[in-house]
Amino acid sequence: MSDLSRQIDALLPLVTKPSRYLGNEFHVVHKTPEPGMVQWCLLMPEVYEIGMSHWGLKVLYEVLNRRPDALAERSYAPWFDMEAQLRRHQIPLFALESRRPLSAFDFVGFSLQYELTYTNLLNCLDLAGIPLRSEDRREEDPLIIAGGPCVSNPEPLSDFIDLFLIGDGEEAVQILTHAYKLLRGRPRREILRELCKIEGIYVPSMYEASYGPDGLFAGIRPLFPDVPARVRRTFITNLDDAPVPETPVVPLQDIVQNRLTVEVVRGCTQGCRFCQAGYLYRPIRERSIEKLLEIADNGIRKSGWDEVGLVSLSTADYTQLEPLADVMNARFGRDQVAISLPSLRADSFGVGIADRVKETKKTGFTFAPEAGSERLRLAMNKIITDEEFFSAARIAYERGWKLIKMYFMVGPRPRPGTTSRESCASSTACARSDASTAPDDRSTLRSAPSCRRAIPRCSGTASSRSPHCGRRSSS
Repeated sequence: MSDLSRQIDALLPLVTKPSRYLGNEFHVVHKTPEPGMVQWCLLMPEVYEIGMSHWGLKVLYEVLNRRPDALAERSYAPWFDMEAQLRRHQIPLFALESRRPLSAFDFVGFSLQYELTYTNLLNCLDLAGIPLRSEDRREEDPLIIAGGPCVSNPEPLSDFIDLFLIGDGEEAVQILTHAYKLLRGRPRREILRELCKIEGIYVPSMYEASYGPDGLFAGIRPLFPDVPARVRRTFITNLDDAPVPETPVVPLQDIVQNRLTVEVVRGCTQGCRFCQAGYLYRPIRERSIEKLLEIADNGIRKSGWDEVGLVSLSTADYTQLEPLADVMNARFGRDQVAISLPSLRADSFGVGIADRVKETKKTGFTFAPEAGSERLRLAMNKIITDEEFFSAARIAYERGWKLIKMYFMVGPRPRPGTTSRESCASSTACARSDASTAPDDRSTLRSAPSCRRAIPRCSGTASSRSPHCGRRSSS
């Protein structure tokens, strides 16, 4: 046991949930670093319970660890009590599997799902003792890479991230790993110059921004002729061929989504004006029923979970959902394994889906009306009528579900013409969804609304306009 590991063990009795930092979950991968091996630390800048629920990081973890020339470990943003102990005892942020500091890896890869985690990212770098700004990093420091939907607009973090991976990561991280293996030992800037030639990779330090007389951003150009003028988003064309976690890591404590997650669809058929992901993950791609059953069957056998979550931006848009539910019920019904649909559109949820899913253990349903007013939904291109929403709630309640979760948005400012009644319509919608059932049933029914603030996002992306989106500071 290393000195750092002993120091970490001494801190665990002082924090509320030591299991967040143990790294001894079922199916966790412990690989011994060998000369020439490309070493990744995958870091979700969220607390363990949220980070461990993320599908994408699970995929990359297994993809990299399958390679004999690479290893991947995990780290998460520590909770307040652990952060205080790390700072007090001057212990750097560490990877769970080996308890090595982040500075010992070749790559530290951040997954950015929400803008509010940007400060968590900077805090993690600070805890790890890695210089915050790319220009201040030394030759021996790891390369800091970021991916996820937020990096479609990379400029807010361009001073802090060495390279961005824009698009799907399953294939790109393998190309990146192979390229780095051949480049190892060269100067840091030379490595970055070569890596930026890989499709989907944007290296901010390889570009120069220009500004007009008024100080506003005017354009961007590559610093070298062999650097791409534009960065092309990388994406998986066939989901059936895409890698999945064959041996999922099973946590020893409860997490936000403590179930087997299976990605059914990537992309969305809708065009809601507020939804960044609906545009970023185009074109829509589906997995076949045979592949989904194979993933679910293998995952349940190896994990022991009693619930399969069929996830996507809108699972009800899967063209074979009812046949899939029939196959899943036939395979898992006798074992009381629940089939959950965490993301549904009310207008596509009907009796057929409800009758098929209700055959197994019931979990909650989640709908995202986004606004309590039909007029506001239509204005944001969320084409769901009040009648469709309340009909979906009634169907779910009548078939035995007692909990319906509803997601709403507020702000950032009211749309022109919005009335005070429309601003309060979300609470009215919840009350009406409960009232849509028979009076005798209402005492056992529950609706759980969740409101979040809408965050305006840049309309352009790194793959549509230029290597970056937005404007850089001229300072």
